Amino acid sequence: MQPIHELIIELSHNCDLACTMCGFGGKKVERGRFMTADVLEQVLDRVDPLPPVIRLNGRGESTIHPQFVPMLRRVRERAPDSQINLFTHLSRTRREVLDALIECDVHLFVSLDSPEPERLVTIRRRAKFESIRDNLERLRRLQPRPFLIFTLQELNLGDVVPIAKFALERDMHLIVNTLRRDEGIEVFQQMVRACAAELRSAFAEVGRLYAETGLTALLPDQVQGVQLQEQPTTHGSMAACPAIERELCVLHDGTVTPCNMFNPYEYGSILEDSVEELRAGESFRWFQSNHKSHYYCRNCACLGGTA
Repeated sequence: MQPIHELIIELSHNCDLACTMCGFGGKKVERGRFMTADVLEQVLDRVDPLPPVIRLNGRGESTIHPQFVPMLRRVRERAPDSQINLFTHLSRTRREVLDALIECDVHLFVSLDSPEPERLVTIRRRAKFESIRDNLERLRRLQPRPFLIFTLQELNLGDVVPIAKFALERDMHLIVNTLRRDEGIEVFQQMVRACAAELRSAFAEVGRLYAETGLTALLPDQVQGVQLQEQPTTHGSMAACPAIERELCVLHDGTVTPCNMFNPYEYGSILEDSVEELRAGESFRWFQSNHKSHYYCRNCACLGGTA
């Protein structure tokens, strides 16, 4: 089995937004859903050697962790040569957090689902468009340049090209993600089928906009099973998901899951078993062989791109 390429550490199982497509936020923030410094240290001790990429996010918003800055610095101290990735909504980020992101050379992935302030707030309730815009300006000198993560959904099907232009104006890469729901996805599927020609045209225009810019635009080949491009790009279109062997996702309490795409399947706990034992265990081996039949992996829209 190949060595782990990316370690995902969920610092926060809390989020301060309430996004329409997620359902995870909107809950009361509880201290017990933050990873402790002791658990972080145990994770860093058990994953030896530390991989080339370490991502500091999970289900929640990492930057609201009361100890985010010292924990980020500790990861950088323990893994001086690793690329540190962070997904964030960047809506209420404190100045000390922005300074630490620059200091620690964090590769940032910023979630923004519309360039229109009113639509963004409708999708990402409690988000502050002006704060996101201002924070992106403060991070103009951040290297490597951030990715903008756009989650395609019912309310923003027409925003694909405008969000690409927004990203390009700020010298940002782009990933067009798409929502998933365990229930109630049918209306979205119908909308994608009805708008398939327009989406294909929008994707082609994004490709033209990004051509020869030196920046990357990652676009899905399919959205909920509706084919939009010929070349397979999403993990759901591949014969085997590359994340299973390349990634290790550790939640705030030490639970290990297949990936960071909210997959509910669990391998065990890194606080109880070594990485080698977890990856040799029955749960891991079953999922490795059978994940394409697992309901959560069908039509997976993950594009990778974080490393």
